[in-house]
Formats: sequence, structure tokens, C-alpha cells
Amino acid sequence: YHQDADSGAMSASFIDNGHRARYDLRPATRLDILFQGGQYVEYLFGGPDMPSILRDYSALTGRCPLPPLWALGYHQCRWHDYTQPDVLALAAQHRHLGIPVDTLWLDIGYMRGYRVFTWDADRFPDPAAMLAQLRNDGIRVVTIIDPGVKAEPGYEVFDEGREKELFCLTDGGDIYIGQVWPGDTAFPDFVKPEARAWWGRLNAKHVKSGLAGIWNDMNEPATGNKPPDRMRFGGGKFGHERYHNAYAMLMAMGTVEGLHTAMPELRTFVLSRAGSPGIQRFAANWLGDNMSRWDHLWLSMPMGSGLGLSGQPFVGADIGGFGEDCNPELLARWMQHGLMTPFARNHNAIGRIAQYAWSFGEETLAAARDAVRLRYRLMPYIYAAFAAAAETGEPVQ
Repeated sequence: YHQDADSGAMSASFIDNGHRARYDLRPATRLDILFQGGQYVEYLFGGPDMPSILRDYSALTGRCPLPPLWALGYHQCRWHDYTQPDVLALAAQHRHLGIPVDTLWLDIGYMRGYRVFTWDADRFPDPAAMLAQLRNDGIRVVTIIDPGVKAEPGYEVFDEGREKELFCLTDGGDIYIGQVWPGDTAFPDFVKPEARAWWGRLNAKHVKSGLAGIWNDMNEPATGNKPPDRMRFGGGKFGHERYHNAYAMLMAMGTVEGLHTAMPELRTFVLSRAGSPGIQRFAANWLGDNMSRWDHLWLSMPMGSGLGLSGQPFVGADIGGFGEDCNPELLARWMQHGLMTPFARNHNAIGRIAQYAWSFGEETLAAARDAVRLRYRLMPYIYAAFAAAAETGEPVQ
């Protein structure tokens, strides 16, 4: 965006290039822009104001479709080694304490050895029954799905992807192997339409158990201690730098295709950690792995607003902070703020103290519960704001 200091009139530009970019705003009389490859395609928006620019920009890159109503409610998540009884007890505790909640989330601990599209049968002996019981109580469940597939012969997902040549390759033609949660890990080549379609089918099968949506994480793509540079796309035709920034959106495209197949009568919900222009057509974004600090609560405000002014209205930070330990005052204040953001999810990391609404005693519980209840009283307004965003590309505000 550029705003004239005297008249207040605004204009904007968008450079359609997926390579790594650098904008240098320091010079007083010029703007330095560097893209490390790719084509030069620039769109100019004449304004004269920000709403006009956003309407035109979102007409070009796409708008956030109207999400399912439950996705606008309160979400509870924690990276924790839950069992099936634990999840049911967590739902019951929210109901017992009068804390409205629409969705419970399961991080990587629900899987069998971090193999995507699996359940740990010891911890979750009957996922479908658990999901049905929760749905009867008005609670949905979303599970995490990373792009990394455990490179293990005999694991069905890896075997199928290898047989159909759907994984990213190195310049030597071998499957690129990174190091993520399951160890040696292969990555779907989402540049290939057939890989996106395959991923969609896997997601469709996964949600048939009764899941309501999908959480895409580690999708920058994160490759652990193995540099991503050797990962190539399009069957090895394109270097990593060409599609690194687009990887998350391509993954979301495949995921949404699968959800539409599994639940054609329902609106889809996908949450993504990464994204690029256009991600709003397929997924919401959260702000990544923040910390339980006051400055991170503050940082979530300009970060969320910035995404809203960039065409992505469905955004929020992990309430309470993901890493480090929260405290009563911070949780209360973050709940009060976070429940007024478009995406409202309490989430924290394994090995950290619990930060459920009730974790710090009655005073914090009362403040958190009031914040959640206020969001639900405002739901008609929130829904209307999302409807406006779907029509105009404006932020949810």
C-alpha cells in the first residue's frame, strides 16, 4: 500500500512471483524490491482507498468462502498425549463449567508413530465412536495432518506415493528425504495435480471417521535438520525456490478437494500454518508457534491485522501462547483479546503447564468464561462480518 500524506488517497501494487523476495523501505525517495528469480508481473491498484484496493486485490487472488458456523466458535487445542477417555473428559469439563466450545483439536500424539492418516489404536481404540459421542454433544474434532510421510516400506501411504511417483525428488531422481516427526520423511509433490488428488483422497478417507476439518502444519515445508534446497517439484523439473512459498497453498487445495468429496453437502474447514496469496480461498491461517509472553500477545495484533489487510480475513494467534509457560493474568487477558479475533483457539505445547480456561483458578476461569460467552453473544455480528469478507475481501473486524 502507498498513501499520499496530503490527500490520504491510497494506491497499491502486487507482484505475482512466488520466489523469495525482499522489500527495502529504508530509502527516503525510493522503494527497493528484489525477487530471487521468476517472472516480473506487477498489478497496480488505483484505489483511491483501502476498501477499494482490497476489493480489487481479492477479486484477483480470491476471497475466503463463508466458513461453517462451528468454525467461528471457540476452539480448544493442546499438544498432549491424550487418550480417548481424556478427550471425552475434556469435552465434559467444558460443559460442566459452562464454557462454550465448538471444537476440540488433536495434535500429532493421536497418530501411530507420527504416521499421517493413522490413529494410535492403544490411545484411541474406537475413534469413530468417540467422534460420534462428541458430535452428539455438539462438539467437532479437527486433527493435524503434516505433509511429511514416514519413509517406511510397508506403510501404505508411503508405498502408494512411491509406486505412483507422487513424492518430491532430488536432482538425481531419488525421493527427497527430510527429517521430521516420524524420522525419515518423504514429501508429496503438490505441484503435480495427481499428487493433490491423491492427497485429497487420503483426507477424504480420514474424515470419514467423523472428523469435521483438517489442520495443515509443517507445510512451509519444514524438513527438520535436512536443508530443503534439494527438494524439487513437478517430477524434478523445478528447483525448490520455484514452489517453496506455494507449497502450503497447493497442499490446502488438495485437502479441500478431498473434504468436498467426503462431505459435499458441507462447507469445508482447513487451518494452515503457511500460505501465499490465494491461501484464503482454501484455508484459515494461524500465526504459528508463538510464546506465552506479553510481547507476543501484542505482536499478534499487527500480525493479524496485516494478514486481514492482505486478503486473508480468517486468522488468529494461539491464545495463551504455544511455547513457554502461561500465567493467570496473561491467560485472562489473552482470552479476552483472542476471543475477539476471527479465529479463536487456545493452544499450547507439550511439556508446558496446562492453560485450559480453568487451569489457574476461579478468577481466571470467570474472566475466560465471560470472554467465550461474549463471543457467542456476538456470533450474529461475527457471521455477518465473514459474509461481508466473502463478498468484498475486507477484513473481519
